[in-house]
Amino acid sequence: PAVILAREIIKRRDDNSPKNKDFYSRDRHEKLNLALSNFSTDNNKHFAKQFEFLEQYIDTSQISGEPILHISARELIATDYYRKEPERERQHVKGRKRNGIDDMFSTGEIEALYEETFKDVDIFQDNISLFSSKFVSPLSKLGPTFYRYYIMDTLQIDGDTCIDLAFTPFNVESFGFTGHIYTTKDSALFIKRVVLEIPHEINMNFVENLNIRQDFERTTDDTRLLTKETLIAELKVVNAVTGFYANREVVYRNHNFQSNEFAERILSNPAEVVEDDNSTSKSEEYWSQYGF
Repeated sequence: PAVILAREIIKRRDDNSPKNKDFYSRDRHEKLNLALSNFSTDNNKHFAKQFEFLEQYIDTSQISGEPILHISARELIATDYYRKEPERERQHVKGRKRNGIDDMFSTGEIEALYEETFKDVDIFQDNISLFSSKFVSPLSKLGPTFYRYYIMDTLQIDGDTCIDLAFTPFNVESFGFTGHIYTTKDSALFIKRVVLEIPHEINMNFVENLNIRQDFERTTDDTRLLTKETLIAELKVVNAVTGFYANREVVYRNHNFQSNEFAERILSNPAEVVEDDNSTSKSEEYWSQYGF
């Protein structure tokens, strides 16, 4: 029964896509926090002595429960645009800021880490690229030959009764995910939530732990709207420190299917990312209106 359900979900995975519309836009508010993982003042006495005030910023990893020390925060306000014919995607960045002490570390490694962590994850593709590795999606057309599926339970999500469909790769050393798909218990089989993790047996170089969660809402015509996404990763990047902990949160609002003159100007721009000249000089009042 679990495999039958998985095949039905995969068969319908593209039916609810917002990209079936002629035009689609959404606002995004994105936050990415970077921390040193498994941090303690006893093991980092020289670092702690230089920055005695940092001890008040020690937190706890949501994955391993180990202590972490926040060192950097980045934030982004943007609008994503999509046009079906001719197909084109653009992003208009309106606000961008950064705080922290990540300049102390290797610029190349930090920027590469940000670039990988800031990537959008599309669970509805056959393959998902993450941290220089390619994973088979549990919603891939090849999913039933790659994954074991299990019907776990039913639960309520935002008032909808949903089936918890768990999955794990047949070979836990292959590049797939473990996790859960929560789909409505009706004929639409609408996906309300997806949770992804990586098996511990996978050798991903510098990635030790990874957790991704996406939440969706549906319109009156069952179009799928991604409303919130979180990515938490524990990474070992440089030998000088224990490792890094990254927490990325994105909230999507104001989904729209009606184009306008401004949207068409952004879509006609040759650059994939169109950034305002004053994007890095926004006031605190500007940022305060975009609370999570």
